[in-house]
Amino acid sequence: MRRAAKVDLTHSEIRDALRAAGVVVHDTSMVGRGFPDFACSYRGYQALVECKTDCRDLNEPQRKFRDKWEGTMIVARSGPEAVEMFFQEYAVNVLKKI
Repeated sequence: MRRAAKVDLTHSEIRDALRAAGVVVHDTSMVGRGFPDFACSYRGYQALVECKTDCRDLNEPQRKFRDKWEGTMIVARSGPEAVEMFFQEYAVNVLKKI
């Protein structure tokens, strides 16, 4: 049996900031094995978001996941940073379609 997932201190701040910006956020922190904390979408664009505190970096399973993931994966340390990074990636994705 898997024990409960531990979330970073910025988890709720990042979730709430993304939702306030209109992003649909699904908490996936219970998946484990390196899978990011959130699966997010906005107007058909999807990205995964990993929450970290200022002093922590990706652990080994998270690095392996990131290295194999072919989509967008954002590592954010605050709510404003998550929103900024998400919409920068969104804009790049929209421009690629033009």
